[in-house]
Amino acid sequence: MGGEGSVYLPVIGQILLGAFFIFLAISHAMNWRTRSDHLRERNVILPTLVLWLSILLYFLGGLFLVFHLAMCTVVAVLSIMVIIRAVIMGNFWSSKGDDQHIASLQFMTNMALLGALLLTL
Repeated sequence: MGGEGSVYLPVIGQILLGAFFIFLAISHAMNWRTRSDHLRERNVILPTLVLWLSILLYFLGGLFLVFHLAMCTVVAVLSIMVIIRAVIMGNFWSSKGDDQHIASLQFMTNMALLGALLLTL
């Protein structure tokens, strides 16, 4: 790809990805009780603490992506979080029927996010 798009499009993509993580953090914070209960159902240890830590990391990671700060560290932290989220929330291999379909979509969405994160490097 040549021209000006080759300079600006990756930056726009990185800003959009950062904005996604910021809005994800805000959404989780606004619905923290429901999210915490969902983690508790998934047998996550200390679900409320894990949730608030992930909210903080998603928010800061999103800001760092938007402003292109500490990219290797941010991508590493967010990638680990996305992988953990994919395994916990998208465990389609242990679901049945419609739940399996929804879980597989969540898993694939998380893998797409992982790919987008890796492309920012």
